[in-house]
Amino acid sequence: MTKRLNIFAALTGSLLVSHVALAGTKTFIGTGEIVRSELTMNLGNGETVFGARSSGLATISTEPPELLEVKCMGLGLISVQNETETDIYCTFRRGNDDAFDVKAKSTGKRGTAKVIGGSGRWKGATGSVTFKQLTTTETGGSFSYKMTISTP
Repeated sequence: MTKRLNIFAALTGSLLVSHVALAGTKTFIGTGEIVRSELTMNLGNGETVFGARSSGLATISTEPPELLEVKCMGLGLISVQNETETDIYCTFRRGNDDAFDVKAKSTGKRGTAKVIGGSGRWKGATGSVTFKQLTTTETGGSFSYKMTISTP
C-alpha cells in the first residue's frame, strides 16, 4: 500500500494548469483529482520500477476559475527503503487548440515541475510549479499546487 501512495504522489506533480489570457508573468494556485493505472517490475536488488499514467481534472485560480483536462505519464523507481523518485510528463487541455505541458520531478508526496511550453494561448509558456499530495486511494487521489508562469 505504501508503494502505491508514493506512485500517486509521483503522478500528481504535473496536474497543474493555467488559463493565461494575457502576456506576462502570473502566479496561480489550484487543486486537482486524478485516476491512475500502473505497471510495476521488481528488480533483483529489491527495488521496484514502475510506469504509470493518469488522467483527471485540475482547477486554476483564474477569474473565473476554470477546469482543464489533464493526462500524465511517468516512470519511476521505488528504493528498498521505500523512497520514490519519478520523472513525469503531463499535458493539459482546454478545447482542441489550447494545450499546456510540464515536466515534473517527484520525490515522495511533494515535487516540482518545469513548464515546457504548449500551443494556442499557451504557446511559448515557461515557469515553475510546486505541488503536494492531499489524499490518495488505490486508483488515484487529489493534490494542491502553486505555479508561476510566463507567456510571451
